[in-house]
Order: sequence, then structure tokens, then C-alpha cells
Amino acid sequence: MSPEKPPEPQREFRPLRVAYAIEALLAFIAFFECWSQIGGQEPLDLMPWWLKLTFAAAFSYAVVKITAATVRTDAFPSVALLRWGLVLFLLLVMVALTTYYFHMLVPPDDQSDEPIPTTFVLPG
Repeated sequence: MSPEKPPEPQREFRPLRVAYAIEALLAFIAFFECWSQIGGQEPLDLMPWWLKLTFAAAFSYAVVKITAATVRTDAFPSVALLRWGLVLFLLLVMVALTTYYFHMLVPPDDQSDEPIPTTFVLPG
């Protein structure tokens, strides 16, 4: 007689992981869309790509962690929810300060006080 093998554990499908992944992608897209609308495109054009990517990834991660903290417990204002809310708030303050810094680096438009001639006089 051969010893019977224990049944192999089945991998459990966890739909929350899929939902969190979709939420992270949507938060990533929403972050860039809102950032360019609120802060303006000019400061974003001056920023290095790695800084924008770091802010967007941190924002997406914090949003998913807030959702996970909300789903995990029955108590609504849980400690984890408040902690990740504070992290998200501080992250958005850093984004605002960075945008303001790069906004100050944008060169001003070439506007002079001289009036622009509106008529053209032919010589002769």
C-alpha cells in the first residue's frame, strides 16, 4: 500500500486583488490628468520624468492602501485609514510645492508695453 498524498491546496481567486490593480491604474491616469489641469502643463514640461513617475506611483499606492484599509475593517475611521489619508495629504502638499517651484522657473511671456501697429503703410 502506498501512502495517500494529501490533496493539493487550490489557489484561491481573490477578486479584490484584481480590483486593487484596476484602481491603481485608474488612480495613475487620474493623477496625471488632474495634475496637468490644476497645476498647468508648463511646469510639468520642465519636471524630470522620474519625479512625475514617483509622485504618480506614490499617489496610486496611497489610494489603494486607503481603499484596502476601508475594506479591511468595519470601523470606519480606522487607524490605518487615517494614517494613509495623512500620507496622501502630505504627498499632495509635496506635489503642490514641487509644481510651484517649477512654475517659478517658467520663463515669462514676451509682452512689452509698446503698442502693436495695426495699420500698414505702403512706402511711396
